[in-house]
Amino acid sequence: MPEVTITRVKPIVVNEVGQNEYGDLTFTDKEGNSYKVKAKRRQYFDGIITPSVAVQLNYSMFMNNEYIYSAVPMETKLPPPVKVETVPVPGVEIPPQPPKPPPSPAPKPISGQEEGMWWKQLGDDLRSGHIDKTTSQGKLVRRVYFSKMFQVLGIKFEQEGDVK
Repeated sequence: MPEVTITRVKPIVVNEVGQNEYGDLTFTDKEGNSYKVKAKRRQYFDGIITPSVAVQLNYSMFMNNEYIYSAVPMETKLPPPVKVETVPVPGVEIPPQPPKPPPSPAPKPISGQEEGMWWKQLGDDLRSGHIDKTTSQGKLVRRVYFSKMFQVLGIKFEQEGDVK
């Protein structure tokens, strides 16, 4: 087996560590540069590439392509993040806030053509029997469907004696 030659050394501080859809180890440094180690070699880097750890990346060449051959942890490590807490002000009481309900998603607007497609589907379901017209919900759906169709077609019903 040929001897591996280290062609380049680069010290970095790891910021984020993740995995892509192929199982490759992906990570970024504090400057925002991204790095990738193929899934086949990933097990050599587990436990070394972790967030907030300074590592030395050793590069090597294989078939004129540079790749990360190894990673060596450096002596320095960033301090853990400082936990920030609120300090109460003497003599001032703040009532507890009730939890906010999650925001409801805004309905997205649909085109007239898409709205027509949904009304057609509703009519097909009513005619085919997929919507049971004997239940109260089925009667309501049928009533709403026909009132919308009459509105679109401009049909108005008048009782005897109504004069307009």
